[in-house]
Amino acid sequence: MSLPPSHVTHDTRRPGRLWYFIGLLLIVGGVSTFVASLTTQRSKIADQLANLPRLTLPEGGVVVVEEAGVVQVFYEGSPTPGEERVSFDLVDPVLKVVPADVVGAEPLTVMRPERIDGYPMSPTFHGYAMAQFLADAPGRFHVSGTLAHDDPTPATIAVGRFDVAGLLGDWTGVFGGAVAATLGLVVGTVMLALTYLLRHGHRTHRDDTCAAQ
Repeated sequence: MSLPPSHVTHDTRRPGRLWYFIGLLLIVGGVSTFVASLTTQRSKIADQLANLPRLTLPEGGVVVVEEAGVVQVFYEGSPTPGEERVSFDLVDPVLKVVPADVVGAEPLTVMRPERIDGYPMSPTFHGYAMAQFLADAPGRFHVSGTLAHDDPTPATIAVGRFDVAGLLGDWTGVFGGAVAATLGLVVGTVMLALTYLLRHGHRTHRDDTCAAQ
């Protein structure tokens, strides 16, 4: 009894080229989603900065706070175009914040920020948090003061909330786009590799039929 030599046959159930397209589509889709999230995030940040109420010190003015909580005061520079801004190291603000809706209300406590937030990379606005106060309830607040003791230098300030970390960590923002890009890249690459192996791999088949002697 002898066995015929082994011969190679192709698996007729191998995946079609469509799976290559699906793998590439996952990769491109993930990257495109990330790029779109960057564009969306930039638009959200620009809108949030544009909507911050702005005042000119020392006279200041009234701002509307829509939610209770910590409110930040950002120094943006001089109200006069082209005039050099005061170095942030020299800024030691003396601010007075009074609830405008309560007659005879006491000024609120104004504190230095717990961390230096800001938006220095914005193409339109450039600001750093120089102070903050706690609004116990929504309402109107009159903000006035100076950048430092006995320094009446006019200054533009923005009052409100600007949380870059919160925006970036949103699933509809850069974080969600990064997750989509990672999943698309990993799943798409695995799919391309498996498709290639299944299409170009070979299986050895030996005919077990015995030849009659």
